[in-house]
Amino acid sequence: FTHEFPRVFRRRIGAFSLALALFLIPFLVSTFVGWQRPDVAELIAGKESLEAARENFGQDHYTKMDASYAGQRSKMAGFYVYNNTTIAFQAYALGAFIGLGTCFVLLSNGISIGMVAGYILSAGSPATDNFFSFVISHGAFELTAIVIAGGGGFVLAQGILFPGKRTRMDSLRFNGVESLKLALGAGAMLAIAAMLEGYFSPLPIAADIKYAVGSCLWLLVIAYLSFAGQGDSANEG
Repeated sequence: FTHEFPRVFRRRIGAFSLALALFLIPFLVSTFVGWQRPDVAELIAGKESLEAARENFGQDHYTKMDASYAGQRSKMAGFYVYNNTTIAFQAYALGAFIGLGTCFVLLSNGISIGMVAGYILSAGSPATDNFFSFVISHGAFELTAIVIAGGGGFVLAQGILFPGKRTRMDSLRFNGVESLKLALGAGAMLAIAAMLEGYFSPLPIAADIKYAVGSCLWLLVIAYLSFAGQGDSANEG
């Protein structure tokens, strides 16, 4: 995690970039649609679930840290671990279907998350502020990890579709090991995301503090993936 994972990430930046485009573009488009046309968002993502999300973020659930807070957040942290790793595992493992399954997972999640974000954006304060201050911190690890897992799925697909000078079996073995390293690194990031989402994101503190911490965490993730493990040219190539 300190060396090999970020090195493999940089070696496979092309697969990550493809996964990022397949997630980010639908996310941005869906966010805009949900913001400008919440009625369309309701048709696509489901009126009940969107209204529930808007109602949920339209109120403050926690005003103080007590035994109730600790118990509920511990339960939710476990749920987040399960839910997020399930999505990431699907994005990775479905790369075995020549990458088509990975495309579907990234596209569908980009659309669904974007619709929720846009719909809540259309609701205005306090829902908007509660939502974005909630997601900014753990989103740095969670969303990046899901896209990295998708990149791992494309690396796996590359081993099947484009063996190059290797035999197809050797190509699958080599690319499979590389993709697994990406998936394991993404899993570690998702564990961190679950702890943040479970315990920090819902804290009854000022939104500005959450935005400041979240911005720092995004910079930390970018710096880690960009520079960690440097200094060994043999492994960087």
